[in-house]
Parts: sequence; C-alpha cells; structure tokens
Amino acid sequence: MNNFEFNVYPNITVTKKIVKAEVSIVELKLFESARIAVMLYDENDRVQKVHQLMLNKENGYDNWINDTWLVNWIKSQILN
Repeated sequence: MNNFEFNVYPNITVTKKIVKAEVSIVELKLFESARIAVMLYDENDRVQKVHQLMLNKENGYDNWINDTWLVNWIKSQILN
C-alpha cells in the first residue's frame, strides 16, 4: 500500500509500511450518509492509524454504486 511517516522526537522520523486496511461501515442512513472507519495495519499486523470518514450527499454518497467506487473514494480521502 503506502508508507506512513510520523515524528517520534523532533529530529527522528519513523516510516512504517502500510500493508493492510480494514474498512467498516459504522453507521448507515439509507439514501443519505455513511460513517466509515478505516484501520491501517503495518507488516506486523499492528494498527498504525485509524480514520473516521463521513460519506454524504455533499461528497459523493449518490455515486456509491459498488465496493470499487467506495474503496477508491476512501483512498482519495486518506491519501490527501
């Protein structure tokens, strides 16, 4: 997937490779919105980052036609 960098101390940066993502629909309001949790895992199967995303009419809910579209939307949200 991608690398995730974070500072451990002012002069030290650690880079972790993200190898797996877990996506959960936390809340769904049909025809209106979905709250989505995304957990990113490193090569040791440890959670490195958690994202909470809201998909609603303003940012594309009506375009959600299949899983591929949703995965691409999630990628665009967490990689920007």
